[in-house]
Amino acid sequence: MNKRRFKILITTCILFIGILIMRKNITATKEIDNKPSNSGSMLALEMNSDVVKDVFSKLTLLEDKIKSEKYRDLYFKFDGEEKSFSIEEKLYILFENIYERSLDSNDDEIVSLEINQEELINEAKVMFNDEAFDAVAANFSTSLDCGIVEYLYTGQKYELKVKRCEGSDVISKTRLEKAIKKGNFIDLTVRAYRIIPSKKGKTFEVKNFNDDEILDKDTLDNIEAKEKTIFDEYDIQSYIFSFELKGDDYYLSSIKKEN
Repeated sequence: MNKRRFKILITTCILFIGILIMRKNITATKEIDNKPSNSGSMLALEMNSDVVKDVFSKLTLLEDKIKSEKYRDLYFKFDGEEKSFSIEEKLYILFENIYERSLDSNDDEIVSLEINQEELINEAKVMFNDEAFDAVAANFSTSLDCGIVEYLYTGQKYELKVKRCEGSDVISKTRLEKAIKKGNFIDLTVRAYRIIPSKKGKTFEVKNFNDDEILDKDTLDNIEAKEKTIFDEYDIQSYIFSFELKGDDYYLSSIKKEN
């Protein structure tokens, strides 16, 4: 065999082996991409993309309008590593959404809401993909000063009175850090902290939720002015909000603390 034929044979073998490797890699990638779980290949999503904006908008309590002290900031208040919603917390989320829509035409200090069972179930479908939402056994808590100050379930409808909260002694700050698509899931990483009044003086303290360590202490104006610095330079807790694709839409599946 002359040198030219030998070179051609070697080149052909290398190309054949290369094609086999490429085909194997492509097949493996397709299998991972099609796997219906929160694992496999990951894709970083643009923060300003429509899908991220749409999913992020489902976290309605980040802009809580009712601010009842019992359920305020419930996204971030939980023991352990993962959050699960009680029936009362789900009710609050549904009430919050319906109440926010009523603000377009109602600017009264106290708003009376009557929500029939069908409307609440429809809202539960939108928020939780729950077509059998049942709050009969809910032990819903009212607020003393502002928020949902009256609550009555008649069996056919929910009767609420919501008193506007004029400011708050506790302020929460959040920032969306990244969005990752994994199979049928989209994970949003959100960092959050709270600003609370100091026990002495007119200063305020920056703390993580479920943690008493003081990260910063200053006047409220100064703390709010350095919000970006706090997020960039302080050890602010991150939370992963996982949304699962069900049908044509994404629904909140779990909230976990990021270690």
